Amino acid sequence: MTLLLTALLSNLLLFHPLHVSFTSLEFHGNAREADLSFKFYTDDMSLLFYHLYEKDIRPEMNRELTGDEIKIIDGYLKGAFTLVSGQDTANLSFIRKEQNDESIWLYYKVSTPADLDKPVYLTNLLLLDLYEDQTNL
Repeated sequence: MTLLLTALLSNLLLFHPLHVSFTSLEFHGNAREADLSFKFYTDDMSLLFYHLYEKDIRPEMNRELTGDEIKIIDGYLKGAFTLVSGQDTANLSFIRKEQNDESIWLYYKVSTPADLDKPVYLTNLLLLDLYEDQTNL
């Protein structure tokens, strides 16, 4: 009986989906720009935009994002990911996307807040409105 219960619990843990995104922010010394990249599972990203906006955004490997898709994605990212210093919020500018069978990387340039002598606050709420167990690294 114990062996059966252990096998059942192991299978449940194996098949539980992992909800994770990765964000990389790289500052360039005293420059007023930084590089920002987001990595999502493509299915999670598609589900997010359907869930929030009822938009069918399905990125494909050999197809660039349309202007409308970029606009929707930018709007979401600017609300869910913020970098603030004082009253100044950093601006995100889309650069490009890369993609494989299961993941998508979105690359942005960030205009850093004007006064970096003040504390800088980063908020990352990506995909939290879709998954309660979302982890953002």
